[in-house]
Amino acid sequence: MVDQSEHLFTYPIARDRYDMIGTATSMLKADLKRLGLDAASLRRAVIAAYESEANAVIHGKGGHMSARFSPGLLAVEVADEGPGIADLEMAMREGFSTAPEEARELGFGAGMGLPNIKNNSDRLVIDSTPGVGTRLIFELELVAPGFDSDGQITPHMDPSRCKHCRQCVGACPTAAIRLRKGGPALLKHLCIGCGACIAGCSTGALSGGGVSDPGRQAQLRPLVVPPAFLAQFTPRWDSAQAVETLGHLGFAEVVETGSWETALLDSVAQWASSRSDGNAPRLPSIAPVCPAVVNLIRTRFHALAAGVAPFRSPLAAAYLDTSAGDTLWVALCPAQRNVLLAAGVAAERIVSAAKLAGAVRGLLMEGYPSRRDFRLPALPQGVPAGSDPWLEVSGADEVIDIFERAEDGAFSAELVIVPRMCPGGCFGSPLVEGNSFLSRRVWDGDAVRSREPARAVSRHGDLRLRHGLRLDPDMGRAVRLLREIQQLTSRLPGRDCGDCGAPGCTEFAEDVVLERAGIRDCPYLQQNVEGLRS
Repeated sequence: MVDQSEHLFTYPIARDRYDMIGTATSMLKADLKRLGLDAASLRRAVIAAYESEANAVIHGKGGHMSARFSPGLLAVEVADEGPGIADLEMAMREGFSTAPEEARELGFGAGMGLPNIKNNSDRLVIDSTPGVGTRLIFELELVAPGFDSDGQITPHMDPSRCKHCRQCVGACPTAAIRLRKGGPALLKHLCIGCGACIAGCSTGALSGGGVSDPGRQAQLRPLVVPPAFLAQFTPRWDSAQAVETLGHLGFAEVVETGSWETALLDSVAQWASSRSDGNAPRLPSIAPVCPAVVNLIRTRFHALAAGVAPFRSPLAAAYLDTSAGDTLWVALCPAQRNVLLAAGVAAERIVSAAKLAGAVRGLLMEGYPSRRDFRLPALPQGVPAGSDPWLEVSGADEVIDIFERAEDGAFSAELVIVPRMCPGGCFGSPLVEGNSFLSRRVWDGDAVRSREPARAVSRHGDLRLRHGLRLDPDMGRAVRLLREIQQLTSRLPGRDCGDCGAPGCTEFAEDVVLERAGIRDCPYLQQNVEGLRS
C-alpha cells in the first residue's frame, strides 16, 4: 500500500492478531530489497521493524507501519492507538515486559522489544501518551552497496519450439522468465541458472545446452560427471554398468564429483565450528554445494552472504584437480555450466547431459538385461564431523522459505544449512531422468567412487553480490519506480494468471513501468488504459 506523499510507503498492522505479527515487516522487507538496501541495513531494519510491529499488536491494538526514504536515510514509523507507555524509562530496560499471559504463551513478552529496536537503529524517537497511543520512529543511515556485473548463467533457448504454454513462467522461482510474442525472454539479472524453467518446458524450447554429439566428442578423453548423472540409470542398471558403457562410447576415464562434495562438507563443518564474525550478527553457516543456491543468495538474499562458507563448489574444485586440457564435462544445470565456463573450460568441452544420457541408455538396453533382483542397499551411517546441528534442504520453495527465516534471524549461528535448488539435489535435475529419491538412495548406498584424493578449494574474497531485485542503482529513482509499480499494481485485475506473459500482476506492473511491456498486454484490464500507462 502506497501513501500519497512522495517517498512514503505504508503497511497495515492487524489488531489483536498474534498470528499476523511479521506481516507488515515482510512487506517492508520485500520493498527494501527492491530498493537495493545494503545487507547490514536490511538486517537491522527487519529486526527493528519486527519488534515494533509485535509491540503494536501486543500492546497497541494494531496500527500502521510506514517507511520514508531520503538520500542516505531510512525512517520507519510505527503508530498505534493503544494504552500508551506509562513509564518509558522502565520500558527501555532489558527484561521488563507488560505483555499479557496470552502473548507470553506464544513466546512473546521477553522484554527485549524496545532494547532491540534501539540497538538496531541509528536514532530512535518514541512519543507515547497514556490513553492515547504510541508513535515510534527509528532511523538508519544507509550506505550504497557494491554489485558485481551479471554473469552468463542462462538456459539455452530455442524460440521456434515454444508453444506458449507459460509453464516456464510459473516454474521460475525468481520471476526471471517472461513469455513474449517471440517466445520466452529472460531477465538475466534475476536468473540464477537453477534449471526450473527447463523442468517446466515440455517442448525443448529451454534446455541445458552443451555439445550434442558425445560419441564424436569422446575420442579417448576423460569425462567428469556429477553422481546424479550415473545414478539416473538405476535401478534397471547399476552405476558400474553405466561407467562401462561410457567406456564403450569412447571415454578414456569416468570421474564423478561426489568425493569433492564430501570434502567440501567436511571443510564446511570445520569452518562452521570455528568461525568468528567479530561484532557482526552471527548467521547460520551455508554450504556452497549448489552454485544455483549461491546465485540465489547473490541475487535475493544479500544479508546471508557472509554466512556462505568460503569455499568453491565441488565442480570448481574438481576442475582444479582434473584440469587437463582434453577433459570433458557434464553440467546438470545452467549454473553448473557457468561454473565451468568461469573456471576456463571451453564451451565445446561441455557435453549435453541429455544427449549423452540418451546414448548411454541406448547401449545399456542393447548390452545389459534389466536387473530383476534389485534391492535397496544399506545406507552408510553418520554425517560430517562437527555438523550438529545440520539441516539439509532441497527444492526451490523450501530453500527460499528457509532463507527467508534465516534472514529474519530464526536460526542460531550454530546451524549448518546444506541447500540444493533441485528437489533431492542434482538427483532431481531436469537434465536427468528417473525417480530422484530412488536414485539418491541407491547412490548413497552403493556408489562408484571418484578418484582420490579430493579436496575443498577455498574461495578468496567476499561473495560478489548481484543487483538482483534492485530497481535502479540510484535509490531515489528506485523509490519513485517502486511507488509507480505499486500504484499500477493496485489498479490491475489482480488475477496473477500469467496471460500477460509475466508471472503475476506485480511483475507485470514492473515490466510496464520499466518499459519492458505495454499496459495493453493485460487481456483482462476492464478500464480505460489511457489513464494508466501507455
